[in-house]
Amino acid sequence: MIAIRVLVVLSMGLPLVLLTGCETGTGVGPPGKSPVSTKIEFASRYHIEKAIMTVFLAEGFQPIGQLPGRTLFERAGDSTMQAIYGDWFGEGTLVRAEVVLTEVEFGTHLVTCDVSMQEGGAWIPVSNGRARFSTLVKRVKKLAVVL
Repeated sequence: MIAIRVLVVLSMGLPLVLLTGCETGTGVGPPGKSPVSTKIEFASRYHIEKAIMTVFLAEGFQPIGQLPGRTLFERAGDSTMQAIYGDWFGEGTLVRAEVVLTEVEFGTHLVTCDVSMQEGGAWIPVSNGRARFSTLVKRVKKLAVVL
């Protein structure tokens, strides 16, 4: 599937369509692999960002980088995380979650979480533990609405 990003700009009252990007696949990462995501309505960007930070910190992830709308979290694997996420998240594993917040229309935001792990010094995308990260994103949604 090919996704085309289009930006509509009003110029002198007339719409002007600009092609801003084109990508294959269904989301962030390699073609055919889409990140876990959810739409959140009726919550401010501030409350959603606060919910993202609260949920991932509670899960033991530490923020290692932040740009507007994008936060990078990391967590080292251990026996507890291995029991929760599965064998791939054991001792010596480092997992990185990139959480992106975008406004898709006025009052509606999309939160996506793309997960990768460090193996042999390189970061590789993973689909293991997808259900668990889906649960984290759903927690973000619930918390953002009540904050």
